[in-house]
Amino acid sequence: MANRRTLKKQIRAILGQLMDECIICNLVLPKFDNTTLDSFAARIIEINDEFIARANHPEGTKDPKRTKQYYSALIQDFNKATLELIEDMNKVSE
Repeated sequence: MANRRTLKKQIRAILGQLMDECIICNLVLPKFDNTTLDSFAARIIEINDEFIARANHPEGTKDPKRTKQYYSALIQDFNKATLELIEDMNKVSE
């Protein structure tokens, strides 16, 4: 990880792209109605808030090794959360 600012920009960019996909699905797919869009938008906002807050307040800032482990775990958790969201979007859009 280069720095915290880059990580937060990447989190926002990925979630922004997911939000764009939700909006496109809402416009194109009949199964993807406004309530579904609202639920996915709420989940995206929750994921954004959670991971930005976690990136801002790392544990063990005095120990570089522990900090690196913390950010590695954060990235893994973020990837897992976004993959779950994508899978749920795919289920709805089928």
